[in-house]
Amino acid sequence: MSEDWVGCRVSLDCGGLGFFQGVICRINLGEQTVTIEKPFQNGLACKFPEITLNASDIQDLKILKSREELKTESSGPSGSSVVQLVRKKPKQPVAEHLKYGAGGSTTTGTKDTKTGKVQ
Repeated sequence: MSEDWVGCRVSLDCGGLGFFQGVICRINLGEQTVTIEKPFQNGLACKFPEITLNASDIQDLKILKSREELKTESSGPSGSSVVQLVRKKPKQPVAEHLKYGAGGSTTTGTKDTKTGKVQ
């Protein structure tokens, strides 16, 4: 019966250890362990290809996708689940916009030291 869950994508709440997600690849009833492959811990990919967790550490287990759902997903059009971060340029402070104008260019000319106006 434990083999029925092998191949399912799961989310595991392990309390102080955090949240884990991955695909169940082994269940050891004797040792009371679950091994997941392609694991994520707290939303970040783990360094290791597999992680084994003790049943006593698991507070909640949710089946995210069944083995059949994962099979149809992999046979469909291939898509990447890798997210690429794009850094934005730092915004210019409002004072800089007022000083240089919306385009960011400086005005040309000479400044009258008495009036402060650009000629």
